Amino acid sequence: MRGSPDLEKWIGVAALIITVAASVAWIFVPAYNGGATVADENGSGSTYPLLVLPVLLAAIPLLAPGWRHGATVLSAWLLLGWCLVTGFTLGLLYWPAFCFMVLAAYAGARARRSSLRAPT
Repeated sequence: MRGSPDLEKWIGVAALIITVAASVAWIFVPAYNGGATVADENGSGSTYPLLVLPVLLAAIPLLAPGWRHGATVLSAWLLLGWCLVTGFTLGLLYWPAFCFMVLAAYAGARARRSSLRAPT
């Protein structure tokens, strides 16, 4: 079974959608006992940049189509770092995006490997 180069892109898009959904959830869904959101409790000036960062990390492969596989691997490592640094607070909702980014990197590696073996 051959891998498809487009599969890496579409799994990366799914990772980006998951990342955006997680950031939007942190903005609008109450996360504290009093019904306050993360932005309400910590102030929007400090919260919004922290929630935009993983979205930008997940968008790296889509912004660099010429070196998508390398960008996907880099993005996966950076998302892993984000999830580990933010631990069980903000990073908890970004683990699925990291998993999808790893799947995208695997799909890209498989597509590259099958294209190298393809008979000419």
